[in-house]
Amino acid sequence: MSEESALKGQEKEVEHIDDNLKAAGQICHEMKQPLMISMGFLDLLLLETAEIQPMSGKLNSIRSQIQRLSALTEKLMNLIHQQTATHSITEDEKS
Repeated sequence: MSEESALKGQEKEVEHIDDNLKAAGQICHEMKQPLMISMGFLDLLLLETAEIQPMSGKLNSIRSQIQRLSALTEKLMNLIHQQTATHSITEDEKS
């Protein structure tokens, strides 16, 4: 394999990684809005049903799971940002 074809292969791999990072970032962004809207409506329901103990407990369980998904999404976004920064630094060094 020539050096030129090896470089082309590396360029394609870099493009593939970039595309995957962008897609993952878009997915996280798209997940965040419905989670926040759900959390807002759930908080309103909790205010309205505070005196109904069984209902309040179930709503708090749902709220806990939404918070968990939000935290996972945030961790994934941070990982994507770290990978993007690392990838950019590596590409700058190659130039």
